[in-house]
Amino acid sequence: MTKGDEDAINKAFNVIKEFIAAKIIVPQFGDKPVIRIALSGAPCSGKSEFLHMVDQLKQKLCFGIYLTLVPEAATLLFENGGLPGKLTNEGQAEQQVLLAETAVNLENNLREQAQLHCRGLDDVKLIVQVVDRPVPDVLAFIDDDDVLQRFWAKLEADKPEVWSAMTDPLRYDAVFSLITVAQAKGCEIEKSLLKNAHVIKNSHGENSLGDMHEDGDSLVSDSDYTQYYSWAESAVSTNKQRYHSPAMAWGCVKPHLTVYKDHHKHFIVGNNFNSGQEKASAVINALFMMFNVNLKLVF
Repeated sequence: MTKGDEDAINKAFNVIKEFIAAKIIVPQFGDKPVIRIALSGAPCSGKSEFLHMVDQLKQKLCFGIYLTLVPEAATLLFENGGLPGKLTNEGQAEQQVLLAETAVNLENNLREQAQLHCRGLDDVKLIVQVVDRPVPDVLAFIDDDDVLQRFWAKLEADKPEVWSAMTDPLRYDAVFSLITVAQAKGCEIEKSLLKNAHVIKNSHGENSLGDMHEDGDSLVSDSDYTQYYSWAESAVSTNKQRYHSPAMAWGCVKPHLTVYKDHHKHFIVGNNFNSGQEKASAVINALFMMFNVNLKLVF
């Protein structure tokens, strides 16, 4: 490790301590501080590209930061026999409770595993847990009021820990919401959903929502990215488990942004990039810049 690396680690750790003192970051239990970074977004928003890059970095020391990844609970369940047929409203509510409970257990258990692994590693100053679809994402996929009421009733009656995770505004220290490539010309995003958010910029310093124009209370898309949308019925699908059509996927944008619109550290990542890799790199760079570490990652 060079003197420059040590200086970068110390600088980052001092910033982290300031964040903790100001309660911008709330460290979890254990020997090393843990922060949770939530990765959210409607289907086909670029999460997989980002997670591929995280996978290359995780469990490696980067400026004293140990990266660990929490996989998506829904994918684990659906790829291992959990994909349901037609369900009653009661059954749908039960399924969403199972998804939320699985997500909570994954986040908590993998946090403890990372802390256990990092005990005695003096170079590790901070554990960063990147969560693929945080627990509240469940809400964005419930589009029936009766199912939603049954879901909340089951949590309140039988799953207090899951209820707490769903409603805790400090469970995630930052949320990155990626906009899906189901974005076609004319697609809209309500400006009220963005008022507390930080919009990530591309490598040219341009707003990543710069391909949209203001029209009254909304941003309206000037671009069409649907050619890049991949789902089960696509000829060259990269995700056979994805059943959402492009229209259905864009319909998930508003619920996802609504869930996190009041979060204290909410980042929006649009599609105004040259490639999916550039979009993913921008998210990772923004993540490290939270700790004053100028990674300038290029893939």
